[in-house]
Amino acid sequence: MPQTIYKNDKTKYCIFLSKSQSNIVIKNSFKVILCFLFMLVPFVAHAQLSELEVSKISPDTSIPVFSNYPGMAAVEIRSSITNLRFESTWEIVAQLGDPDEGRYILIIEPVRQSLIISAAGYMQARLPLQISDARSVEYYTVEPRSRTITERGTLIVQTNPEGATIELDGVPGRFESNYTFDNILAQSYILRISMDEYQTEERLVTVTPTRPAIERIDLIHDHGFLVIEREDVRLFLTNEEDGSEFRLSYSPNEPQKIDIGNYTFRATKDGYRDASGAFEVNPDQVTRLSLPMDATFGFLSVTADQDEIELFITPEGGVVETRINYAGNAETRLPIGNYRYRAAKPSFLQQEGVFNITREGDTSLNLSLEPDFGTLRVEANTARVRLTAADNEAPPTSVNNEINLESGRHIVRVEADGYVPQELRIFIEPGRRVTETVQLETVDAQQERLARESLPRGVLEISADVDADIIVNGEKRGVGEIAITLIPGTYDIRVDHPVRSKSFRATVPSAGVYNEHVYLKLKRSGAITRSVLIPGMGHTYTKRSRGYLYLAAISGAGTFAYLNHQQQQSYQDDFNALYNRYQTANSSVEVSNLRAEIESVNAQLNTTYDLKMIGLYAAAGLYLLQLTDLLITSPEYGYRQQADSRISLSAGPGGFNLQIAIH
Repeated sequence: MPQTIYKNDKTKYCIFLSKSQSNIVIKNSFKVILCFLFMLVPFVAHAQLSELEVSKISPDTSIPVFSNYPGMAAVEIRSSITNLRFESTWEIVAQLGDPDEGRYILIIEPVRQSLIISAAGYMQARLPLQISDARSVEYYTVEPRSRTITERGTLIVQTNPEGATIELDGVPGRFESNYTFDNILAQSYILRISMDEYQTEERLVTVTPTRPAIERIDLIHDHGFLVIEREDVRLFLTNEEDGSEFRLSYSPNEPQKIDIGNYTFRATKDGYRDASGAFEVNPDQVTRLSLPMDATFGFLSVTADQDEIELFITPEGGVVETRINYAGNAETRLPIGNYRYRAAKPSFLQQEGVFNITREGDTSLNLSLEPDFGTLRVEANTARVRLTAADNEAPPTSVNNEINLESGRHIVRVEADGYVPQELRIFIEPGRRVTETVQLETVDAQQERLARESLPRGVLEISADVDADIIVNGEKRGVGEIAITLIPGTYDIRVDHPVRSKSFRATVPSAGVYNEHVYLKLKRSGAITRSVLIPGMGHTYTKRSRGYLYLAAISGAGTFAYLNHQQQQSYQDDFNALYNRYQTANSSVEVSNLRAEIESVNAQLNTTYDLKMIGLYAAAGLYLLQLTDLLITSPEYGYRQQADSRISLSAGPGGFNLQIAIH
């Protein structure tokens, strides 16, 4: 295929590339003759310029390149031409593929743009792209379209506003709109419109010999307006196209003319953090920047629930603590940032945390330390007691009968005038209050007790007719019966059983025996009397829960009988009414109908009667069953079923006493 290379408007060279040995002489001779004729007729030379024809295709292929270009799109072009050149109205990120084989892969940003395709000896072709999604791929073919152009036509170019510079690819010279191109070759051209303060427009136009081609172009300004709403700020802008930064001089709230495009900004002001961001300037539109800026310092306000708390702060990422002074509602000025703090006071748990200084007056910190000690309160049989503990450094308390103790185990000494000191072993947790009750012994009572303790001991014998708990001076000493030796004196006795209990005082003599048998067992006659009056109540009286089952079952059976009795009375009334009508019937048909109804009602009457009797029999049977249950069964909560024998031994001044008791 011949390729044409233009040196200037009048000189043209022909290069022939042989593809095969067959017919090479004929083909080359023909091409030489054509080139010679074209050199003789210079004005026909432009007719030999071939077009590049672009066609969209949809091959069943994919381009596995997006792993290296995330967020990008792609265009694949296949051509028999191996020296295609590509330009874009936006940007070509990368050119891949195999150009030597006529396969081109262009990585582009997913924005609307136009590709300008050119090659030596061919007219440029413009390919508008509408790709807006990442990882999208469009496929095209580009092939030469050779033809001899002899037709001519007219191109009319009109612009708004007028006076723009017009350039038509292939037509030498620069023209001013509005302009008419007469008698130009009927083919495709690249039309370029430029004008100061307006964007340059390029488009592909086609001239035909049939009628004039008219291009009407509304030019778009190449600038917009920027309004800065903040004073006293140094503003630096960077145009993303060229990457150069420049300082913008401006008057606040007044529009500043600026080229269209995407910008990033950086605003600085003494005492404030730099502000940065991005904005876009569109043709003839106003873009506003408020430039919010934060101060580089703020204030910390500290309140504390306790006095003499020390506060230490550490900047984020730092290791050195700084103690800060605060008093009342005074504020401390600090640089903006994140801080860790630690509040400490002797005998209190440290409080730690973080706070953030953002801007003036925004940060407050409340210090409320939890004590590293607990409080013990002692309630005694005297109004004022003194509490002391060894190795205790907790702060004192001003409340009577209370002491603050460091967390852990302590031995607390309880003292009062006229009483024998007593020790409490206590475990205290931080922040907890513990109340203990002590019974202090007077000095006189101690002397009397010591005197009694020197006397020979006596024996306390308590027995019960049930397995009851026997409690002596608040301490459980046995179940059912006990025989224990005690210091002579008076003791509080309680015999406790789920059915009934009994309390009394017992005086144990020296070298003697105190014996008492307690009767707590419920009588069977009382249970039967209660169940005769109200079924099941005898069982509840003896603490047997099945009494409620008897009561519910008997009540249910009685209710069943009562409801069927009411239904029986209703059927009886219906029967009587039908029977009276039957006695006064005047026709055989009426008599027959009434007889059938009477038989139906009589059957229902008999059924309800039978059901009523079943309910009555069931209620009576359950009533007798619960009485029989009381007569033949006993409660299962500790009645003693057999006689017990006890052997007691006591000693006194006269010797040993041995007693054997059989019940």
